[in-house]
Amino acid sequence: MTDIQELITGLKECMNYDVDDTAVIGDCINIIRMISKKIVSIYREHDDDLMSQISDIMTVVIGKMASRLTVVLGYILCILYHLRRYGDALNVVEVLMESKPLNFSVFIKASDSAMYGYYYGKLLIVNSRYQNAAESFERAYMCASPNFQEVILMYLVPLQLRRGKYVPRDLLEKVNNVLLLELCDVVSCGDVYNYEQLLKENGSALLSVGLYPLYNSLRIVVYRNLLDFVFRTKKVTKMHLELFVKAVQATGEKECDLITVQNMITNMASDKILKGAVYIGMKAMAAAPCDTLTYYQF
Repeated sequence: MTDIQELITGLKECMNYDVDDTAVIGDCINIIRMISKKIVSIYREHDDDLMSQISDIMTVVIGKMASRLTVVLGYILCILYHLRRYGDALNVVEVLMESKPLNFSVFIKASDSAMYGYYYGKLLIVNSRYQNAAESFERAYMCASPNFQEVILMYLVPLQLRRGKYVPRDLLEKVNNVLLLELCDVVSCGDVYNYEQLLKENGSALLSVGLYPLYNSLRIVVYRNLLDFVFRTKKVTKMHLELFVKAVQATGEKECDLITVQNMITNMASDKILKGAVYIGMKAMAAAPCDTLTYYQF
C-alpha cells in the first residue's frame, strides 16, 4: 500500500467517527496537509486511479466537516485545484469564508494564510477574475516565506502589469528572476518583438505550470504601451495605421502588418483600454484626445 493510499484510508476511517471530536478533526487536518504535499506529483504522473480516489474522499470530507477545516482551507484548495475541481473549490471558499474570501484573519499561521491566498488566486485566474486574483496574491505574498514569495511573484508581476503597475525592480533583482525582469522591461517599453521572443523561449515552462495564458494576455498591454509612445511622440491621437505598423516593425517584429494592428486596436477598444477609437476608412484611426489610453481595470 502506498503512502497516499494510507492517507486516503485514514480519511475514510475518520469519517466513521464523530466529526465534531477534536481528535478526529486534528487527524483530518494533518492528513489533508500531507495529501496536499503529494497531489502535485500525482497530478503530473497522470495517476487517474489515485486522483479519482482522492476526489471521492474529499467530496465526503467536505460534505461532512468542511466548516471544521477552515484552518486548512488553502490545502483543500490545493487538492481540489490539482483535481481540476475549480468550481467546487470556489464553492467551498464561498461557504467557509462567508462571502468574504479575502478575510485572512480566519487563519492563525502565516503559512496557512499564504497557502490559501496562493491557491485562491490561482483559481481566480482560471475564472479570469484578475483583479481579485491580484489582491489574493498580494495578501499571500505578505504572509509567505522568502522561497514561497518567489513563486507568488510569477503570478503577481504579470497581474500587476495588466493594471499598469510594477513590482519594485530591486525586489526582482534581489531574487534574481531574469524572466520577470525581462518581462517588465519589454512590457513597459512596448517592445513587441522581444515580448514574443520571451514567450517563445519560456512558453513550454510557463505552459507546464499553467502560467502561459496569463503571460500571453499581456500582448495587448505591450501594444498599448507602444501605441502610447507613438501618441506621445507624434502628439496626436489621429493617425494612419501604417505609422503604428512601422513602430511595431521597428522593435524587430518584421512580420507585423495592417491586419495585425487593426486587430490589436479593435481588441484595445473592446477591452476599454483605448477610448473613443474609430476607424477612418480601414487605414487610419482616431481616438479620444484626452485620457486616451488606460490599463485593464480587472
